[in-house]
Amino acid sequence: MSLAQEKARLRLELKEKFKLVQADSSYEQKRQSLLQNLEQWLAGQTGIWATYAALDSELDLRELTVRCQHLDFVHPRVEKAQNGQMRLCFYKTGPGGFEKGSFGIQEPVLQGAQCRDPEKITGFLVPGLGFTLQGVRLGKGKGFYDQALEKVSGLKVGVTLQEMLETTLPEEIRGDLGRDVRMDFIATDKAVKSVTEE
Repeated sequence: MSLAQEKARLRLELKEKFKLVQADSSYEQKRQSLLQNLEQWLAGQTGIWATYAALDSELDLRELTVRCQHLDFVHPRVEKAQNGQMRLCFYKTGPGGFEKGSFGIQEPVLQGAQCRDPEKITGFLVPGLGFTLQGVRLGKGKGFYDQALEKVSGLKVGVTLQEMLETTLPEEIRGDLGRDVRMDFIATDKAVKSVTEE
């Protein structure tokens, strides 16, 4: 089985696993614990932080923008670059709020939104289908986050629940879309921890 096939298989498995986790009566309590852990950890942070509008298979972090008002939050928007490739750009949301954009993702409305240079973003709260304690992330497969995060120096924080952590995940070091970018921290309903080396 190729790396791409293995990733595709795991994506399906992890989506199904997350549906079961969401259906459990303890899900909301776990999500609130995650938010509390992130809020406490982010209390010691400053600057611009990227978050996201959650899809069904991702943890919803909306409350963080209210709880952590000392931070300047930005959200990703999928846009076409000059070379024709799709990429993530990060915007401070304006008065228009959000609209359904590419791939059904809630993205900042451009009118009144302010674009932020990714190099000036202090940290990124990154969704994923699965993570390891070593910081390996399995995303949706489009490569947008890996491409956006590959060249930035900001902290990369993978957001998940403890039970969604995997022992290992396939990792692409070099490929057509670049490489899989490792996280610096993993945030769960148990703690926010620096990643461990293999």
